[in-house]
Amino acid sequence: MLYHDTGKDKLMITNFSQKKEWPNPQKPDWAWYEMYYFFYSASADQNYFAILDPQTMEIHIVDTNSLETKKIISPVFELTAETPFMPVFALSADGSRLAIITSFYDTATREVIAHKLTLTDTTNANELYSVDLPFEKYGYGDVEAFTEESLSNFQFTPDGKLLVLLFKGDLYFINSENGAVVHTIVDMPANNLVLSPDGKLIAFESYFSDIRLWGVQP
Repeated sequence: MLYHDTGKDKLMITNFSQKKEWPNPQKPDWAWYEMYYFFYSASADQNYFAILDPQTMEIHIVDTNSLETKKIISPVFELTAETPFMPVFALSADGSRLAIITSFYDTATREVIAHKLTLTDTTNANELYSVDLPFEKYGYGDVEAFTEESLSNFQFTPDGKLLVLLFKGDLYFINSENGAVVHTIVDMPANNLVLSPDGKLIAFESYFSDIRLWGVQP
């Protein structure tokens, strides 16, 4: 996890048993928050995690035990004062692939014109594919909610074959090999969700503040 040490006024990284100074330790001017944990994704085996560098907008693949960066994924977009959106990303169970969703908008109309899904091989930082997701156009506020509130709702299935995304009440199952949406559950009453380790159950918090379990058919 990346966090801001207010005493030292430095960015720090931790695995909760040790901590060290982040390679770009200065807190960026645009960052109005102290914690950066929501720009974070861990592999299911807990050996690696992906974290966004708020200075460079690069995504670092970090070894959990040593806290050393093993690979850096190049910036997926440029951050300016008018675009306070973060990419949504998920690390595969073994840490070998990183899926990134980036939203692009028209600066004149401030309408989102595309949501792009990119899959990257983390062993060599090579892009495997990049496709546009079939979402409708959304306004500024909708995208802000998508990028900042939906990070925990974007993840690989344990076998790595699918990506699961909860977006604006709809649950999407995406083929991780080509980025194609293979199934959609419309108007799912969920705020947050998590997959079981075997991928057979989805647990989610409903709109009615209870926890529900749904079975996932192969």
